[in-house]
Amino acid sequence: MKKAFLAFAAVILILSGSVIATNAQGKRLWTAPKAGIWRVLAKDEENTDWKGRLTLIRKADGKYRGHFYWISADRTTSGYEYFNGRFDRRTGKLRLNAYAVKNIRGELGVGFYLASVNRQGRNIRGKWNSNDSIPGKWSAIWLKAR
Repeated sequence: MKKAFLAFAAVILILSGSVIATNAQGKRLWTAPKAGIWRVLAKDEENTDWKGRLTLIRKADGKYRGHFYWISADRTTSGYEYFNGRFDRRTGKLRLNAYAVKNIRGELGVGFYLASVNRQGRNIRGKWNSNDSIPGKWSAIWLKAR
C-alpha cells in the first residue's frame, strides 16, 4: 500500500511538472517594436493635439534609445525629447524615460511613457506623464527603418 501511494505521488509530481513546463513553453512572447521611424499622434489632458515622429533605436536585451520630435497642432510648441527605454517581451509593454529636451519653439517637458505594443511590433498605444508636462495619450505607427 505504501509503495502504491509513493508511485501514485511520483506520477502526479511528474505530470504536474510537465503541465507547468508546457504552459511556460506555450506562452507566446510579444514581438519587440521595430527600430526606425514612427508617425506619432497625441492629445494631452488640456485637449492640445500633437503630431510628431518617433525615432526608435534598438540596443541589446530589449533596450532602446531615441527621441520624439513633437509639434503642437497650433504650431506654438515644438522640439525634441530624448529618451532611454525598455521593452518587456512577456507583457508587451514599452517604457520610455525621457531625460532631456531641445526646444525649438515654446517649451516641452520631459516625460515618462508607458505603452502597449501590438503583436506584430508595428503599432504602439500609450500614455505619458511627468512633473513638468501635461499628461496625455499617444499612438504611433511604424513607417520605415532608419
